[in-house]
Amino acid sequence: MSKNTNKPKKKEEKKLTREEELERENELLRLENSLPKKNESFSRESGCLPRKAQAKVAFELKEEGFRLKDILLVVGIPEATYHYHVRKIIYGLVYLLFFVLSFPL
Repeated sequence: MSKNTNKPKKKEEKKLTREEELERENELLRLENSLPKKNESFSRESGCLPRKAQAKVAFELKEEGFRLKDILLVVGIPEATYHYHVRKIIYGLVYLLFFVLSFPL
């Protein structure tokens, strides 16, 4: 029996010009500089943020216009964890909104 070796190829990153590399490096540095400011609002005594807080920090940085791929690299959480916590936050807000609107005024 022959094995089917038609696996999908990973997406290859295109070669960046020197200018594009510098712009990307600059954006990563801006992201790393804004991270401590965000961490202060979620920090605990140990200085280590739980995954939920890391996801909130990542969400706020995404709202500021940074690329999610770069944010997850700097914050240090997997993409699936980020989407899990963001989904829980959004569902919680929808539930709260539904609960508030269900009471007659």
